[in-house]
Amino acid sequence: MSLRSLAMRSELLTLSGISHLTEHDGYFVQSTPTEPDFWMGNQLIMSDVILSAPETFSTFEKHFPDASNRSVVWDIPNLDPLKMHGVGDLGYTLDVFDRMTLQGSLPDAVMPDGMSVRP
Repeated sequence: MSLRSLAMRSELLTLSGISHLTEHDGYFVQSTPTEPDFWMGNQLIMSDVILSAPETFSTFEKHFPDASNRSVVWDIPNLDPLKMHGVGDLGYTLDVFDRMTLQGSLPDAVMPDGMSVRP
């Protein structure tokens, strides 16, 4: 199983120094043991909408029994949020986000001494 969205691959690359990723049947568990309260570092990454909302959040609680938050991400590019039945019924808020990608080379920029911009 591999991550499909550029957003999730980028996020995990950014957190590679502190984050651990374990694969399970149909989902990943991302954890940041040195940052137990980092919401987006301690989450389930679902590969599909195969579990009901109660089953999904129960799975989160199995992996993070002491968490004060619940963070679940569906690694499904262009997922229609209307397909996420039951999330709001459990009292959770569903957020949708986009990622920007660079199409071409970076434009030249004047940078302060000691700083640089590179792809």
